[in-house]
Amino acid sequence: QVGTNRANGARFLPYGEELTSTANEHVKFGTYTRDGFTGLDYADQRYYSSYYGRFVTVDPMGGSANPRKPGSWNRYVYAGDDPVNRGDPSGKMDCWTYYLLLTIEFGDSDPNSSDMGNCAGLQDATWAELDPCSVYSELRESVGLTCDATPPCYQAQSSGGCTQNDSPQTTTGAGPGTGGGGGLSNAQLLSNAIADLKIDLAKIPCAADFKNVANDISKMAGITISNLGPLSFTSEPDGGLDAKGIIGQYNWFTGSIKLNSAINWNDPSRTGATLDGNPWVANFLSGEAGLLRVPSVSAAQFMEITILHELAHYNGKVGNPDKAANELTLWNDCIK
Repeated sequence: QVGTNRANGARFLPYGEELTSTANEHVKFGTYTRDGFTGLDYADQRYYSSYYGRFVTVDPMGGSANPRKPGSWNRYVYAGDDPVNRGDPSGKMDCWTYYLLLTIEFGDSDPNSSDMGNCAGLQDATWAELDPCSVYSELRESVGLTCDATPPCYQAQSSGGCTQNDSPQTTTGAGPGTGGGGGLSNAQLLSNAIADLKIDLAKIPCAADFKNVANDISKMAGITISNLGPLSFTSEPDGGLDAKGIIGQYNWFTGSIKLNSAINWNDPSRTGATLDGNPWVANFLSGEAGLLRVPSVSAAQFMEITILHELAHYNGKVGNPDKAANELTLWNDCIK
């Protein structure tokens, strides 16, 4: 964490630059040893640049990217992009989030005995002063924390904004395919999406992603929205979510494309699902935006990229659309 390294006399700006230069090859910012040749700080899993305030490689712990925490989508930031309040000795997960995983999820009271680096020295300045509502919503829900104040809810517990429940939190909201109490029918939404995609497929870059655009247009006429099963999520130890369920499906045997009616296509950010067996509202819009690394995805765009994804399974030249890079190509060439 930010502060003065008394042993070597270094004093730092918030992201690790020294106020007065001291010799390298010593522990400096954030418990990292600064390399004298490159000027980078060694964080065990990756190197950190105090000049840029960023790690120079992406976070190797993929599960620390959270669909409902936009700040985690930038895979280069240090300590959740909050260096004043947090530390990240391992380069994999900030200590505050990891502390909650250990103590609340797993009952481990010794964060220093982990493989996440020495977080113990950061405890007083970080964990005791921050509120649990400032971390991943999935962690809050799994341990029964509700957040009543506007996110990120720092210090909300002391001000009454956060409360501890006796049982895990359940979230109510729009059910599958309901549109949150209004909006267009699924048939209307699908018709609008197909009309937009016919225009998109006329673009040269978009057409180049498919083998035969005429076949794609013909295939879209047969798309239906039907029940493809429930949507469920399971919390993982690293803070991520394991998703089960189908958003869209191309059937290799029948050649049909279906979209799942379990998705709230009017507002996919309020889709009924379960988390660890409890009722939950899943935000598929922020999840898709995180996958594509774009600022936002609208409900209409989410349906369109889902259809393009299935068309690419059927007739694509872009490669396997299950790979994020190929889906990003479809987004940039056809929808963006």
